[in-house]
Amino acid sequence: MESTQYAGKHRAKHPYLIKILLLGGMGIGPLFLAVTLPVFAQQTPAGTPIENRATGSFEDPQNPGIPIQVESNTVTITVAEVAGITVQATGITDDDGDDRIDVGDLLYFQYEVTNVGNDPTRFRIPNSANITGPGTLTGNVEISTDGGQTWIQVTGTELITESVPAGGSILVRVPITVSSDAGVGSEIAVQLGNTPGDEQNVSQDPGVGDVYTVDNSNGAAPGEVDGPPVNGTRGASATQRVTVQAVPLALAALYKTHGTPVEVNNPSDPSDDVITYQLALDVRAELPPGVTGFVPGDLAPNERFPISVDGNLVNRILISDAMPVGTQFVLDSAVPPPGWQVVFTADDPNSANPLQATWRTDVAAVGGVANVRRVGFISETTIARGTQVSGFEFKVVTRNIAPGTTAIANIAQVFGGTAGNPDRLVYDESGDQNPSNLNDDGTLPVLDADGNPVVSSGVVNPPTDGVDPNNNNTGVGPGGEANVLTLPFAPTTIQNGPTDSPGAVGPTDDDNDFSNVVVPVPPNLPPGEAITPPPANFGNTVVNPTGQPVTIAPVNPSDRNSLPPGTIVTITYGGETVTHVYDPVTGFTTSDPPIIIPAEVSPADYQVQIRLPSGEVNTEYSVPIAAFIDTNSNGTLDEGEQGNITLNQVYTGFIKTTKESRVLKGTGPDVLPGQETFSTEVKTPSPGNIIEYRLTYNNFSTAGGPGNVTLTASNLVITEDGTTYDPVTNPGGNNWALDTDNLDEDNNPTTGIDTSHVVGSAVDSTGGEIQLFRGRPGTTSTGEQSGTTVETDVTRYVIRVTQEVAPGASGTFTFRRRVN
Repeated sequence: MESTQYAGKHRAKHPYLIKILLLGGMGIGPLFLAVTLPVFAQQTPAGTPIENRATGSFEDPQNPGIPIQVESNTVTITVAEVAGITVQATGITDDDGDDRIDVGDLLYFQYEVTNVGNDPTRFRIPNSANITGPGTLTGNVEISTDGGQTWIQVTGTELITESVPAGGSILVRVPITVSSDAGVGSEIAVQLGNTPGDEQNVSQDPGVGDVYTVDNSNGAAPGEVDGPPVNGTRGASATQRVTVQAVPLALAALYKTHGTPVEVNNPSDPSDDVITYQLALDVRAELPPGVTGFVPGDLAPNERFPISVDGNLVNRILISDAMPVGTQFVLDSAVPPPGWQVVFTADDPNSANPLQATWRTDVAAVGGVANVRRVGFISETTIARGTQVSGFEFKVVTRNIAPGTTAIANIAQVFGGTAGNPDRLVYDESGDQNPSNLNDDGTLPVLDADGNPVVSSGVVNPPTDGVDPNNNNTGVGPGGEANVLTLPFAPTTIQNGPTDSPGAVGPTDDDNDFSNVVVPVPPNLPPGEAITPPPANFGNTVVNPTGQPVTIAPVNPSDRNSLPPGTIVTITYGGETVTHVYDPVTGFTTSDPPIIIPAEVSPADYQVQIRLPSGEVNTEYSVPIAAFIDTNSNGTLDEGEQGNITLNQVYTGFIKTTKESRVLKGTGPDVLPGQETFSTEVKTPSPGNIIEYRLTYNNFSTAGGPGNVTLTASNLVITEDGTTYDPVTNPGGNNWALDTDNLDEDNNPTTGIDTSHVVGSAVDSTGGEIQLFRGRPGTTSTGEQSGTTVETDVTRYVIRVTQEVAPGASGTFTFRRRVN
């Protein structure tokens, strides 16, 4: 099993741990690893309840600065009995202190052996380890009982340690010399102990290479309980791996989205629409699943493939976007982030790829906007891994649309190098989440004879390249995926849709296109409590080619109970306002004449306001609005009347969070059947077991094609605070970072806490920023630490989801707590 001791926001969950540090330019020597041993309290007794509920907030980019509250369900853990021993990998030290792993280097593979039982015990430490790859044991295995300040050699075949209290630890290090036949990319793996799959705290039949518990004699140590442990002898092992000269690779991911087309003149004419494209560059700090042989690097200008800018060959990071067929660049519309410069080329994309093109910083130098075939952004500044650069933007206007064209498609490309390895080309295409054009399974893209990725022309072909279906960079497949925008055409019937997009098409047809609006939700609502939302305001546009006036009115929903009684829909046009009141039995009624838009007014904008008398949190309330020819003058869309429906949808929040838990064996006993899978059910772990919490956040709002008004969450922040419980003021609060049983008899809820943070276990699936805090309240920032007091442990996790959460998209935040 690979070490995860250093996993975290800025630490790699990958066997090539040491090269992340070395190739980052950090010299390391014998003092590279400084371990602070935690002091553990007695184990939490059975029956102790542990409560967990997450809170958070996010924003609707249409209304920035207004937080929308979000809260998960509560999951409960009830602690059962406990058992034994863990062996945890804690890092590798290169003794010579240089910044490379070379043949002959002496490496110390270090481990922490912890008593996770509820009774003092001794440990059996072998003077051997299982070594695979080009490495050999040099001298004796060593142990430390003072956190690595002094080391004791294991002589002979084994050492039986002095008694270690429950929760206490010792350090063990294995000296390994890199063999003379070690080649670039070869791997050395060192296993201390010998359990299948590096299982922790399992029943052990003692063997030569095993690490296991040795029970004290009765009365031989303070707190020793008479008799043998009920679990018998327990063993554990851990494996660490290192790759010789692992290669740094900048993991550049390029994201591309388009905005809703702006109708410049005629809404029904597809040849005058302005499209705004936005780009963002993400340099990842962690390797994607399945990627081996590399460590994350910083993105730098590529030195092997300079580009021509204003007649000079220069080393730059380049972002390039070919003008989509049927469009023309809009003058002065390219906006670079700080430190970047806009460039243009008139070279035919089919004849020269972006690295071969001749770039100019002045659009006039390529003959003006009509000759721009690519727009680019260049920078000579290295971008650190873990950095996202946004704010790239440019506009095109549709021109010379070929007959029958229904879509505009294109793709963006980024080119660069890796700091420390600048000759190798770093290349990515937009449309997916995979950095550096890595395949979905983590394998490398197609490479040329020199080991560099094969660069495409950048002229997109959706049938072969694939498509980003939701305009949110979630495409799948090799390379990048096309960003596609569907164009409107002159209607022959009534079109009714969101503002400036009357021809929008919804999930299935043009009668379920939609505009989504979210209303604020009060914080700290008890589960199931109703709210009284403020009114929601919408804008719609109707195009009417019929030559007859159109009536605007709400339509009864197909599910009559989907709207609460007393819902008020107010429609406004040209200074005239009509109010409709809803009843599930009678439907919408009004005492006013309906809104009628004259035949000669097309397109026409009108406004809708929806006021819900009450509502439930995280619910969609959809009101169909029809524009129709009212042939019988009854103010209602009847069967057979020509018309078109658009949906105005009110959301009382659109990010749902669901909290689940599961139990992992850790150093405790076997997990009860059914508790090893995530669910909201109550779990009963034992001390030494690990509770893994999973919070799923999901944007459940409707997703649709171009023209629909969707809801995207930005600035999503989730808080997991384990210290909010108070028996008087907040009996329903979280207590997973408190001492609720007072087993240490100090009457202090902040010492002897019931669960402890598992180092490196906090992970956001979308690469969000994770902050760790200690204390009560958890306001003091901390690094990775694990202890049994609120000051030595992590008591609060704050997750800032750096990517926007698009409709239908979801992510997970997981973290683990060891039951003490």
